[in-house]
Amino acid sequence: MIEDTAAPAGKSAGENRWLGIKHYLQEKFKNNIMRTIFENVELTQDELIRKESLLSDIVLRPDTTGLHWLELYRAQEFARRGEGQVRAQLDAIRQLINE
Repeated sequence: MIEDTAAPAGKSAGENRWLGIKHYLQEKFKNNIMRTIFENVELTQDELIRKESLLSDIVLRPDTTGLHWLELYRAQEFARRGEGQVRAQLDAIRQLINE
């Protein structure tokens, strides 16, 4: 059973729940098919991103340090970081639009 405890100082309730679930799943499913599937999904995504970026005029790479793609409750943080990367590349984007 997963306990839903109060969030420790500096952590949101969503983050606390995520860390609890993540830890539970990692312990429960060590070296099993689910872990293998998730690792393969991540490897496939990395390869697709690499290949697609070769075809792109501009590639935006926001810093996602400290974020995990399954942390859906942190969507606003992902969006904020993506927006920051767009703003940093705005001149190059405008130049492409005006070509």
